[in-house]
Amino acid sequence: MYLGCGVNQIKNKYTEILVPAFFFALQHSFIPTLFDARYIIYRFLSFLPLTVILCYHYYKYRNPLPIMAGHAVIDLATAVQILATSAVPGMYEKMCGM
Repeated sequence: MYLGCGVNQIKNKYTEILVPAFFFALQHSFIPTLFDARYIIYRFLSFLPLTVILCYHYYKYRNPLPIMAGHAVIDLATAVQILATSAVPGMYEKMCGM
């Protein structure tokens, strides 16, 4: 959705890469949901470089396969984090105390 609306519709080269990348990173910064601003900012900033790279690649080649692979990496990282916080009860409290 972000790529189709952003990269294909916006006419400014930098804006059409950065706007979808921003929303991709923002969307993934709330999973798992921890109501801690520092944690959300950390998640956002950790995903932003990858999303910029993926959006640039799509801008240049118009090939969605790397985007799907990148999204799978993001989903895998999220699943591992959720599994770790579920399996080790003290990890959630440790993450909240960061």
